Amino acid sequence: LYDHVLIDGNLDSYKLALNKSEKGKKIINSQILIKNSIILGDVIFHDVIFNKPISILNTTFIEDCDFSYSTFEDRADFTSSKFKSNVYLIYTRFIKDAFFLGAIFSKEANFWEAYFEEDVDFGSARFNGDVTFNFSVFRGDGYFNNAEFNKKFFLDRTKFSKLEIKFESIKEALAFSENTHLKLIENFKSLGWFNDADDCYFHYRQVNQKEKGLGWSKLIDVFGWLSCGYGVRPDYTHCLRLTLIIV
Repeated sequence: LYDHVLIDGNLDSYKLALNKSEKGKKIINSQILIKNSIILGDVIFHDVIFNKPISILNTTFIEDCDFSYSTFEDRADFTSSKFKSNVYLIYTRFIKDAFFLGAIFSKEANFWEAYFEEDVDFGSARFNGDVTFNFSVFRGDGYFNNAEFNKKFFLDRTKFSKLEIKFESIKEALAFSENTHLKLIENFKSLGWFNDADDCYFHYRQVNQKEKGLGWSKLIDVFGWLSCGYGVRPDYTHCLRLTLIIV
């Protein structure tokens, strides 16, 4: 247990004499608990297997934090931690629940093709840089309740069955992808969040319409937008009817 400590220098798994798995990954069999601390150097744990729980709570990472290609066999908890530089969890596997509750990502957060076997919670997390979940897999539930996205949010080709995330919170940040938007619409419907599903569909049709060149397809889209809001804005129909009556 490390509490209220200042860790000066890099934490690098390559410099640690650890046993290796059959596939050459280094193995850490000890539980890790760090809280209310500051880590000044880079944190680099490539190709590492964490067999015991790891909890780094309310701790500030000043430099890059990289757990790419590693596996967390037990609970991974980064609640309320602050990442001042880039975070890389590329091809990282979380076998048990993972927690990033209230975490602050100041720069890039890259979860490219990360694998979440059970639930992961990003509740109230703040992403001030680009965040990428392209090709990631959520086998359990993903929670992004009250999360804040201030730059680009990439969710292309991500596999998930349940993501609790309000569309309003990602509307401006979400990178456009037909596959992503259609999957989110189904996700919202399965949660019973029909307003979010309608808002997501409306946004998808608007962006898709803007990207089309001038032609019949675009004109049909414009008519669908003005007449009924692509079928999810009944008030548009009432306004059009009233306008025609006045005319």
